[in-house]
Amino acid sequence: MAKTTSLVFVLYDGIEHSIFGGQVLAPLLKKLVRNKSLIVTLISFEKTYPSEKKINSLQKLHPRLHIKLFRKTFFLGWLSLIFGSQQLYSYLEPLKEYILIARGPLAGLIAQKARTQTCTHLTLQARGLLAEEHAFSYTQRSFIIRWIYALRTQQLAYWEQKAYKYKTTLPFTIQAVSNALKSYLIIRYNLSESTITCNQQDDTPIPIKPAQRTTLRSTLRTKLKIPKDCSVYVYNGSAKPWQCPEETILFFKKQREQNPHAFLLLLTTDIKIFKKICRQQKLPLNTYKIITVSHKNVLSYLCVADQGILLREKNIINWVSRPTKYLEYKAAGLSIIHNHTVAFIEQEG
Repeated sequence: MAKTTSLVFVLYDGIEHSIFGGQVLAPLLKKLVRNKSLIVTLISFEKTYPSEKKINSLQKLHPRLHIKLFRKTFFLGWLSLIFGSQQLYSYLEPLKEYILIARGPLAGLIAQKARTQTCTHLTLQARGLLAEEHAFSYTQRSFIIRWIYALRTQQLAYWEQKAYKYKTTLPFTIQAVSNALKSYLIIRYNLSESTITCNQQDDTPIPIKPAQRTTLRSTLRTKLKIPKDCSVYVYNGSAKPWQCPEETILFFKKQREQNPHAFLLLLTTDIKIFKKICRQQKLPLNTYKIITVSHKNVLSYLCVADQGILLREKNIINWVSRPTKYLEYKAAGLSIIHNHTVAFIEQEG
């Protein structure tokens, strides 16, 4: 019988986060399929615990996938990190041998402090720029609010640096989501190239075959009551400021002026925000539809469209990213409208 390998994956964003299905769960399930001797424990820090039904449904996805939840507090710097690391250490301490993966710098800091001598390797997944994202979210607020959040940004930048400049004699790797992010981290923190890898495979969806796409296109257009002669644009994502929700609606509005048969499908969890923007831009109700679909159904619904919209603010947080939405658009066979603000898309070009 083959020796089992224990992988502990530490998540600080929470299971209910919009990226969980595509960027966390799907890659872990792929690892389990590829490696028959692998056992995965997903440890998620949660402010509010998901329902027991939700956890049970996740654990039923694979017999070698286990879910464990720990309490997450409002981030208070070292106090929160100590609290988190103590919880994680209580789980890791009895393990004889395991691999540890932490998603993002805060999960990384907790894992760095909690890891034991039996940890054979620690990987810190660098998915974006924590402090920069926080700063960007509040650029349009009042002066007082911006000042408060500027202090918060400085705090996050400090801990982000601590995570990436982790000094240890034990095996440690930073895994960047894109080549642009890898280059940025090397320059920003004066890191050795040997400590950073760039893995771009696990979250890449399998392309839909043309015949299947044709069937899904017809079936789902009928279900959504979208006329077959419409030219359908789709936006798949949330309404974060750097994801240009207003610019996306304005872009479609201009296309609609040129083509009265244009239709917009919005796949999002931020339904209220997009409804408000569409009302403000006076889009006729029969020209768009806003729905939320589960991650497992996203590719199917993308087949309804002809073109995928992926606009991003011109900012470092977008330049170093690797948008999962881009990969999903490609897998669904869509042409992609973008505004040259993401290095990964430019390189794929």
